[in-house]
Amino acid sequence: MAVHQVAALGFGRAHEVYERARPGYPQGVLELLSATGALAPGRLVLDVAAGTGKLTRQLSPTGAAVVAVEPLASMREALVGTPLVVAGTAEALPLRPGCADLVTVAQAFHWFQPVPALAEMVRVLRPGGWLVLVWNERDESVPWVKAFGDVIERHAGGRPYTRTGDPGALLRAAGLEAVANTRLDHHLESTRAGVVERAASTSYVAALPADRRDAALAEVAALVEGFAEPFPFPHVTDVHLGRVPAA
Repeated sequence: MAVHQVAALGFGRAHEVYERARPGYPQGVLELLSATGALAPGRLVLDVAAGTGKLTRQLSPTGAAVVAVEPLASMREALVGTPLVVAGTAEALPLRPGCADLVTVAQAFHWFQPVPALAEMVRVLRPGGWLVLVWNERDESVPWVKAFGDVIERHAGGRPYTRTGDPGALLRAAGLEAVANTRLDHHLESTRAGVVERAASTSYVAALPADRRDAALAEVAALVEGFAEPFPFPHVTDVHLGRVPAA
């Protein structure tokens, strides 16, 4: 299965800034996964579309065996410190059926073809295994954060993907049970340069021609000009969890 053209171009260009600028995930995500029993020593976890390994590196210290699945070579090269990295897409995972206790997808499901991707992830999970979809979201109830999103989307001509409705409903439609949705606070601090890099790490900004990309980043810089450093960059983390029915 092909990777979305904008994702391939943008993340191919921006993998280094992505690693610097993107936040990890709150400890509450790991606590939720540990509570299922699927994230524990000896369990097999697949981190699908692992990117530069933001979540992968948080999963590994739990004692689980973690396999990072990532389609882009530039991203795989940035997955330093991850024991096992394989090439593959969510819609065509290079793994045998029923091998995994947990599949994680962080900051990536919106790029997938949801129906075949979910079918494929369910295929590689054992009966009773768990699937989790995670997103760090900017808290756009804060005016300057809302303006940040407006700026980058205006320069890019909108997002190149459509969020696929209610993730919980999609998990249920894929046959998963015990579906739960949780929102966690994610308190981050940043600098003026960090906010600009966060914009530069966005695939559809990185994919722009240089003059349009520079104009977008200059406008983002103007949003936070004069902010005393460091300052809060408000985020929340959305977690959607479901279990494959036991045999």
